[in-house]
Amino acid sequence: MSPSSVEWPITIAELAERVGMTPRNIRAHQSRGLLPPPVRKGRVACYGEEHEAVLLRIKELQARGYNLVAIEEQLHASSQEFASLHRLVLAPLIGRDEIILTWAEIAGMFDQEPDPERYRRAVESGLVEVTDEGDLLAPSASLLHAAREVMDRGMPFQEMFDLQVEVAGETRSIARRFVELCLRCALAPYDAADEVPTEQWDEVRERFEDLYQRMTSVLGASFAVSVRRAAEELLAEREGWSGESIG
Repeated sequence: MSPSSVEWPITIAELAERVGMTPRNIRAHQSRGLLPPPVRKGRVACYGEEHEAVLLRIKELQARGYNLVAIEEQLHASSQEFASLHRLVLAPLIGRDEIILTWAEIAGMFDQEPDPERYRRAVESGLVEVTDEGDLLAPSASLLHAAREVMDRGMPFQEMFDLQVEVAGETRSIARRFVELCLRCALAPYDAADEVPTEQWDEVRERFEDLYQRMTSVLGASFAVSVRRAAEELLAEREGWSGESIG
């Protein structure tokens, strides 16, 4: 299976086959803290490219004669470096437009009563997150205001809410792959398996921002193509109905 044909994240069995380990070995490395936690695809624990990279690094170090204690020290040291680098690179995407509100306040923005079922769907889809204090963290104040403006122009609230919930739930894994891909490509020229000198961190950030902007345009254009095709299909269906009624 080539890297380009993989739809990340993958199951532990698929990961084991790719890296030449058993699932039991992978779980053992995970229990030692050598692997980051798995990601969730529904109820299934799945693994991404970062897990594969760590496991391949472990195999490489073992082949060079390192024991697990030494490997653990090396991985933890390098992971702290990369965690700092990743924070620098991804910081502009995090917390950019967040706002904390109560569910009643969010409902009131749309002239709605606080509905428990809508609350459940909004939280489960990731459209909002519950804070430690029990309030809700909406990821984008601009999105809330834009939704209100669309509603003021005649968009039915319930249908708009349903679409937002579906988009939030269905695109979560796509968004994860999108960020991981941009990050991996930004790091590629600097050999992501080894330490990136701190004087080159700004270069990594600039590469990531450029890739992020360009890929956002690509995916936006891809969605626009899907919308165009949906419009063509809808028009063809309506014309078919019209023809049948005339006949």
